[in-house]
Amino acid sequence: MLERVLALDRALFLAVNRGLARPFLDAFFVWITTREFWFLPGLLAAGLFVWRRGRRAVIALLLGAAAVIVADTVCSRALKPLFDRRRPCDPSALVEEGRFLMGHPTSASFPSAHAANAAAAAVLLGMLYPRRSLCFAAPAVLIALSRVYVGVHYPLDVLGGGAVGAAAGAAAGALGRRIATGVSAAKSAEGAK
Repeated sequence: MLERVLALDRALFLAVNRGLARPFLDAFFVWITTREFWFLPGLLAAGLFVWRRGRRAVIALLLGAAAVIVADTVCSRALKPLFDRRRPCDPSALVEEGRFLMGHPTSASFPSAHAANAAAAAVLLGMLYPRRSLCFAAPAVLIALSRVYVGVHYPLDVLGGGAVGAAAGAAAGALGRRIATGVSAAKSAEGAK
């Protein structure tokens, strides 16, 4: 059973990594998958968010940072050493037909911390701002897809990372809702005096 799942995972990897290959997509997904790409836009968006939403934005950003730290730590420190799955680009387990646009990193592959971090932020922000959920989900999906496209992860890696991140984001979102409910209740009690 496991061999069938891994064979399907490899086939899906090649379908994305080779099947979607286009020169303009190569450049786009390499750009999307680097953390540097997201740093400045993220910093600007966070500043605008705080400027427009004040204290509520600060709480959301702190919860987001906590969710990403938890997701990243669970993936990188607990699950990757436990599963120790080789990347498709790792020379010791190379998928011969693959395209490896980011070189040949040899660290463990499952689950994808990039996918986990993006999913944690997307789920949290989607819970706090449900009408904008698609705006938060789209970058998370692009990041997950980019990891397979550039050849550093299998599809199951990004699905696993997405699940870890979604759980961390949902926990942080639930905490955020409790905080918001508590703040609303306190304001209502103050107003009643």
